[in-house]
Amino acid sequence: MILNKLIDKEFVKFIITGVISNTISFLIFMFVIYVLDIGHKTAASILFMVGMTLNYLVNKKWTFNKLDSTHRMLEKYLLTYFLGYFLNIGILYFFVDYLNYEAGWVQFFVIGFLVIYYFLLNKYFVFRT
Repeated sequence: MILNKLIDKEFVKFIITGVISNTISFLIFMFVIYVLDIGHKTAASILFMVGMTLNYLVNKKWTFNKLDSTHRMLEKYLLTYFLGYFLNIGILYFFVDYLNYEAGWVQFFVIGFLVIYYFLLNKYFVFRT
């Protein structure tokens, strides 16, 4: 009973969704930049669009239990994710292009930061009751 109060069920669902989504996205990212030889910013941009769409559908219905959808909700979601996208690209640009860090490792750490960013904004801004 106490454990249920300490653990936010929505956060657990968000993490499950995110782990699955980001693991697949990260593996595709690595394949695209190292096998297909597509630039890291282009790869991140493509994966962002696919991930954003899938995550909206899963998080809206499963994580935050919102069966109805409004234009305002979608607008907030798009704003949240496009800001996250620009954070992602900006961090990649700075750490990879200027400081010459490995793109795969930078993206790996960016994902961890964005999980917290996206959860908080989804819970308290996008899907707020």
